[in-house]
Amino acid sequence: MPPTLDELVVADSPAAWSALGFELDGDTCVVGGVRIRLADAGRGLAGWSLRGVEAADLDGLATTRSERGAPEEAPAHPNGIVALDHVVAISPDLDRTVAVLEAAGLDL
Repeated sequence: MPPTLDELVVADSPAAWSALGFELDGDTCVVGGVRIRLADAGRGLAGWSLRGVEAADLDGLATTRSERGAPEEAPAHPNGIVALDHVVAISPDLDRTVAVLEAAGLDL
């Protein structure tokens, strides 16, 4: 089974996401089967957790392994969003990062 995304940690305020029409439970919203946890510290994508990945050392991306199942149900968001299409991370060495992520089983 290929790795799946459990949670993204995004450096932004919950109030900003609420103002954009996301339904929040504290500092977390669920979009499709993905949790998005909001943290005021840092910048951009601060981390992620993946299910079914062997290694958590993914070329400097703050990664943790998750054994947690997907959320039971995603709330209806006032902005109409129902799924997460893709995740973008910036790397100083794209070829190296792609090789590491593909070796971990991620479908790029």
